[in-house]
Amino acid sequence: MVPRSLNSTSLPDADTPPPPPPPPIDPNDDAEEQLSAEAPDLAARLEALELAASERAADLSSSSRAGVILEEPAEPSSSKPWWSPPRGWRVAFSTATISDTLERLDDSIVLRLRGRALHCFNNEAYDLQCYPIIHSNGQYLFKGSLFQYLFFEDEKLHAEIARYKFSSYETPFLPSLLMEPITRIPWSLQGLHPAAESININERVLIRYFYEFLPMLVNEGSDGQPVSSSQCDVKILQALSNRIHYGKSVAESKFLEEPEKYTSAIREQDNDNLMETLTNPDAEEEVITRVKNKAMVYRQEVDPELVGELYDKLVIPMTKEVQVQYLLRRLD
Repeated sequence: MVPRSLNSTSLPDADTPPPPPPPPIDPNDDAEEQLSAEAPDLAARLEALELAASERAADLSSSSRAGVILEEPAEPSSSKPWWSPPRGWRVAFSTATISDTLERLDDSIVLRLRGRALHCFNNEAYDLQCYPIIHSNGQYLFKGSLFQYLFFEDEKLHAEIARYKFSSYETPFLPSLLMEPITRIPWSLQGLHPAAESININERVLIRYFYEFLPMLVNEGSDGQPVSSSQCDVKILQALSNRIHYGKSVAESKFLEEPEKYTSAIREQDNDNLMETLTNPDAEEEVITRVKNKAMVYRQEVDPELVGELYDKLVIPMTKEVQVQYLLRRLD
């Protein structure tokens, strides 16, 4: 079928002779007189071209409406029995993207653990009385420990510039204390089900890091650098949180790949069934082996076995917990 735009009556036929060229300009004549003589022909030709262009544009528009020039049709709402991510975000949940992001997040954790292992525990950084933060007028600006102050100010700054709105896994530890962004957000960049924003297990991440893992990572005592060690703690906690809450994207990827595999358990709100379906011992062992190999580069500062235990006891179980929480609300 020949598109109507290619068979437009506004276009000249093949047998139609071309219009005569404009008269040549004689350099011996007055230039102004020659241009004046040529002007009517030029004006007529321009008018004819404009008319042909407008007719062609109208014809193209009607051809497009008739289906000659096809655009990708929008998915009808009836074809989606539940919420579905925007089409442009499907690539964000591809297996390759998920795998690459997980590996990058693992690299970040191992590198930051190495930085923290260079310091002692520095208990004074967590003592509420050791480093009172005092305002210039003598009033307390912040009542808490040095670590708490650094952590709060870091999250406060990033919340103001919408860090936690532009990512699918950046999750604040102090959401109730943070202000709304001062940066204008023209669109959401998460691409996840809206329920993802309410999933936050950072409080437990923080407790387990300080009480279960940090004492095994560093030496006891103080090295006189509580600010540096506290900043390392902040970076590690954020890296752990990112890795764990990226489980929301992992769950979305798995659901999009095999929705029928999870739909029944989701409708029945069966936590145990979902956890069993998500568990893959071989894949988990592969992750543990990979991070241990990464830690071997810094084995003088970080024990690779300790890093493997961190993933086995904390990162992987809590990531799966986030996946279950997300999937339970995926069909809302």
